[in-house]
Amino acid sequence: MATTAANPTHIGRYEILSVIGRGGMGVVYKAVDPRIGRWVAIKVLTSAFDQGDALARFYREAKYTGSLQHQNIVTLYELGDQEGYPYLVMEYLEGRGLDAIIADKDLSIPEKLNIMVQVCRGLSFAHSRGIVHRDIKPANIVALDDGTAKIVDFGIAHVGGNRLTRTGLVMGSIFYMSPEQLNGTAELDCRTDIFSAGIVLFQLLTGALPFEGQDTGSTLLKIVNEPAPPLGKYLNTVPPELEPIVQRALAKRREDRYSSAEEFGFDLRRLQQQLSREQVALYLDQADQQVKARNFDAALKALTQALALDPDNATGKQRLADVQKEIEALKRKQAALELRSQAEEAFKDKRLDTALALVDEALQAQPDDTGLQHLRENVQEEQHTVQNYNRALDRAAAALNAGALEQAKRAIEDALAVRALDTRGRMLGENIAKQIQEQSRKDQAATEAKQAAVAINVVEKAMADARMFLFLNQRQEAREALVGAMGSALRVPQDLRLKFEALSRDLEGDPRADDLQVNRAPVPPPAAPDQRPERFSATEVFRSPAPPEEPAALPADRFAGTRDSWNSTATDETAIPEELREFLPPPPSGRRGFMLAGALAVVVAVGAWYWIHVSSNNVPKAHPVAQESTTQTPVHRDTYAEINAEPWGKVISIVSRTDQSVIRPDEVTPLRLSLPAGEYDVSVSGPGGETKKVPIQVPQEGGQSYFVVFAKPDIAKIVGAPSSAQ
Repeated sequence: MATTAANPTHIGRYEILSVIGRGGMGVVYKAVDPRIGRWVAIKVLTSAFDQGDALARFYREAKYTGSLQHQNIVTLYELGDQEGYPYLVMEYLEGRGLDAIIADKDLSIPEKLNIMVQVCRGLSFAHSRGIVHRDIKPANIVALDDGTAKIVDFGIAHVGGNRLTRTGLVMGSIFYMSPEQLNGTAELDCRTDIFSAGIVLFQLLTGALPFEGQDTGSTLLKIVNEPAPPLGKYLNTVPPELEPIVQRALAKRREDRYSSAEEFGFDLRRLQQQLSREQVALYLDQADQQVKARNFDAALKALTQALALDPDNATGKQRLADVQKEIEALKRKQAALELRSQAEEAFKDKRLDTALALVDEALQAQPDDTGLQHLRENVQEEQHTVQNYNRALDRAAAALNAGALEQAKRAIEDALAVRALDTRGRMLGENIAKQIQEQSRKDQAATEAKQAAVAINVVEKAMADARMFLFLNQRQEAREALVGAMGSALRVPQDLRLKFEALSRDLEGDPRADDLQVNRAPVPPPAAPDQRPERFSATEVFRSPAPPEEPAALPADRFAGTRDSWNSTATDETAIPEELREFLPPPPSGRRGFMLAGALAVVVAVGAWYWIHVSSNNVPKAHPVAQESTTQTPVHRDTYAEINAEPWGKVISIVSRTDQSVIRPDEVTPLRLSLPAGEYDVSVSGPGGETKKVPIQVPQEGGQSYFVVFAKPDIAKIVGAPSSAQ
């Protein structure tokens, strides 16, 4: 049982929580009744079993104390035994012992008298049941938090007429004993508890004991022989009615004391009420002053003290209710201020959702606070700004990923207009700017390449026209054809320019031949494709092998216009390109016959061309063009096809005949297409919206050139030229 008494976890059905106190004969525990969740105090007798009367007193206390059901006496719930050790289960009291209250000295005289009035009530109830406590002292009186006083520890109580004390044994605390207790000759009755209660009252009022010597002997002599000192020895202000009450309770002879605790309590109650009215008024005045100073905690304390003295005071109750409202409002305001501080910090850190939640919580406590309302508006406005910013960033990122750079630029400008210093936006904006710059560079390169291809096309067509005019002995027209292409000749590769210059030198015999020399100074670019005069076209589609190596003057991309279709500057029939020879008749015996035969041949060729064009359902035929130079150069490793259209057209789609895959360049000719070797169908749209499908074949190495004609040949120009020359 030693272990059980020292550190038990359960006593009976009760769960032990902690130790309240220890004494020479037992231990008091704080415990809980698990069935109803009620806290209890359990007193366990752990020693003094060798003294037979100790155990008897323990059970006698349990029996008679259990019958004392009074608001000023601790309630006993149960008597039990565990492993041979008896225990009492009592009411657990939440409050302070009177010994602690005496040390604090924070109670008024009416409040102290109120405690002693309640002690007298409890003693009166016990005395009416024949029980004398015999150990009334501050440690055995507990003042609860609600102001109720309770008597505890009836351990040495004298019950009925029985003596539970062995002869010569003094039971109780010596400073609070009555003279008859010390003499041990007289039978004890209720008046011994009145004497002990008088000592407690004296000590409660003054903070000192009335009978205290230098040692135990001198103390006993003072209790038996000396009268109690006056209260004025310790107090500056003493109500005149109080002194006789204390002196009567501390009388040496029992016959001179109060005959009952009820009588003693009645005098205390009457004086307490008189003093309470005065003290209540003082407390109420103090409360009013504290309210004016906005010190609501002090006001609440003063009102609580007033109502402790006079619980039915209507003025005190009303003021207490008002102060409690003020305290609640102040608490709400303080809570709102704290929440506002947290919300402002979250707002500063851009934790907008948290900031808004804190502001809303603060507004619940202070709904009329304009500062909180303004802060909420700022948070919501910032949330809206951030949402717009994030949406603009998302649009910019999506447009960038889709390659829509202008759209991405507008979106990032919208985002940076909202939050110019945000790191994410600045980085995305820099990326978009780089992409736009790179795309601009590519577009510029593509434009330059297309312009170069157009220049090549212009020069090649001019050279073809000039050769035809030379063949027809129309040198002036040949000269004009070359002069019109002089600006474009400055933009073509060197080998083509040298051929252009060589052809121009064939006309040096003419006085105006100097005009045909290529001026290397910058000249205006050629006219746009839709403004260029219609050129002579020999057939719908010309096809010729591409040059072995791409000219160095052109960028290495998908656009290319180099097509060296002409091999020679000679004017004999073998130098005429093959696509023009079909328009020429065999050489006649005479000049006029020659001209007539040539015109007739041209008419026949044009008719044949038109019939082929109509009957072939717009599917052009491919005819090889004479390969130009006999000079061999290294073969280009890329495979490609070059598509030219007269007038200029647009390549719509390319369909592989092998896997039916489709490419949609949507590019204007001249156009070089990098394609794997194989056969394809190329759809080309003309300037008038008409469409032609061209079958092409890309070789294993190098490339192939194709020419698509959308305009009719100028027959009058060809037929009329010889007659005008005559």
